[in-house]
Amino acid sequence: MRIKYHQAAKLLHKLGFKPPMMSHHKQYVLEYNDKIIIRAYYSHGSGDMKATNKFRTSLKLNEKQFRDAIRCPFEFEDYIALLRAKGYITSEDNPDFTSKAEYE
Repeated sequence: MRIKYHQAAKLLHKLGFKPPMMSHHKQYVLEYNDKIIIRAYYSHGSGDMKATNKFRTSLKLNEKQFRDAIRCPFEFEDYIALLRAKGYITSEDNPDFTSKAEYE
Protein backbone atom coordinates (compact mmCIF):
# COMPACT_ATOMS: atom_id res chain seq x y z
CA MET A 1 0.00 0.00 0.00
CA ARG A 2 1.42 3.36 -1.01
CA ILE A 3 0.81 6.40 1.17
CA LYS A 4 1.71 10.07 0.97
CA TYR A 5 4.26 11.67 3.30
CA HIS A 6 1.59 13.81 4.95
CA GLN A 7 -0.44 10.63 5.67
CA ALA A 8 2.59 9.13 7.43
CA ALA A 9 2.91 12.18 9.71
CA LYS A 10 -0.83 12.13 10.45
CA LEU A 11 -0.71 8.39 11.25
CA LEU A 12 2.24 8.78 13.62
CA HIS A 13 0.44 11.57 15.45
CA LYS A 14 -2.75 9.46 15.74
CA LEU A 15 -0.80 6.49 17.11
CA GLY A 16 0.80 8.62 19.83
CA PHE A 17 4.31 9.13 18.44
CA LYS A 18 6.15 12.27 19.51
CA PRO A 19 7.44 14.47 16.67
CA PRO A 20 11.17 15.04 16.13
CA MET A 21 12.88 18.12 17.51
CA MET A 22 15.12 18.79 14.49
CA SER A 23 16.41 16.48 11.84
CA HIS A 24 16.82 16.14 8.09
CA HIS A 25 15.07 12.79 8.45
CA LYS A 26 11.93 12.55 10.54
CA GLN A 27 12.51 10.44 13.65
CA TYR A 28 9.43 9.89 15.78
CA VAL A 29 9.35 7.97 19.06
CA LEU A 30 6.53 6.22 20.84
CA GLU A 31 6.91 6.45 24.61
CA TYR A 32 4.80 4.46 27.00
CA ASN A 33 5.15 5.10 30.75
CA ASP A 34 8.29 7.17 30.06
CA LYS A 35 9.95 4.31 28.15
CA ILE A 36 10.74 4.47 24.43
CA ILE A 37 8.93 1.54 22.83
CA ILE A 38 9.37 2.18 19.09
CA ARG A 39 11.30 4.56 16.84
CA ALA A 40 9.91 5.32 13.38
CA TYR A 41 11.81 7.13 10.63
CA TYR A 42 11.00 8.58 7.25
CA SER A 43 12.57 11.18 5.00
CA HIS A 44 10.77 14.41 4.29
CA GLY A 45 9.27 14.88 0.88
CA SER A 46 6.06 15.29 -1.02
CA GLY A 47 3.92 12.89 -3.00
CA ASP A 48 4.08 9.12 -2.52
CA MET A 49 6.34 7.70 0.15
CA LYS A 50 8.98 5.50 -1.46
CA ALA A 51 9.68 3.12 1.45
CA THR A 52 6.15 2.44 2.65
CA ASN A 53 6.79 -1.22 3.55
CA LYS A 54 9.86 -0.32 5.59
CA PHE A 55 7.86 2.40 7.36
CA ARG A 56 4.99 -0.07 8.02
CA THR A 57 7.32 -2.68 9.49
CA SER A 58 9.01 -0.07 11.70
CA LEU A 59 5.55 0.50 13.22
CA LYS A 60 5.28 -3.28 13.85
CA LEU A 61 2.11 -3.52 11.73
CA ASN A 62 1.09 -6.08 9.14
CA GLU A 63 -0.59 -4.99 5.90
CA LYS A 64 -4.16 -5.23 7.26
CA GLN A 65 -3.31 -3.38 10.46
CA PHE A 66 -1.53 -0.68 8.45
CA ARG A 67 -4.58 -0.21 6.18
CA ASP A 68 -6.86 -0.03 9.24
CA ALA A 69 -4.57 2.53 10.85
CA ILE A 70 -4.62 4.71 7.72
CA ARG A 71 -8.40 4.38 7.26
CA CYS A 72 -9.13 5.27 10.90
CA PRO A 73 -10.76 2.32 12.75
CA PHE A 74 -7.35 1.70 14.37
CA GLU A 75 -6.71 4.16 17.22
CA PHE A 76 -4.05 4.68 19.91
CA GLU A 77 -5.64 2.21 22.34
CA ASP A 78 -5.79 -0.46 19.63
CA TYR A 79 -2.13 0.16 18.79
CA ILE A 80 -1.05 -0.18 22.42
CA ALA A 81 -3.07 -3.41 22.72
CA LEU A 82 -1.39 -4.75 19.57
CA LEU A 83 2.09 -3.89 20.87
CA ARG A 84 1.26 -5.65 24.14
CA ALA A 85 0.07 -8.73 22.26
CA LYS A 86 3.32 -8.76 20.25
CA GLY A 87 5.45 -8.32 23.39
CA TYR A 88 6.76 -4.80 22.76
CA ILE A 89 4.97 -3.58 25.89
CA THR A 90 5.19 -5.89 28.88
CA SER A 91 3.01 -6.21 31.95
CA GLU A 92 5.77 -4.48 33.94
CA ASP A 93 5.20 -1.38 31.78
CA ASN A 94 1.53 -1.22 32.88
CA PRO A 95 0.12 -4.17 34.85
CA ASP A 96 -3.45 -2.76 34.92
CA PHE A 97 -3.78 -2.50 31.13
CA THR A 98 -6.12 -5.04 29.52
CA SER A 99 -5.41 -6.05 25.95
CA LYS A 100 -7.81 -6.10 23.02
CA ALA A 101 -7.06 -9.26 21.04
CA GLU A 102 -8.83 -7.91 17.92
CA TYR A 103 -5.59 -7.24 16.01
CA GLU A 104 -3.49 -10.25 17.03
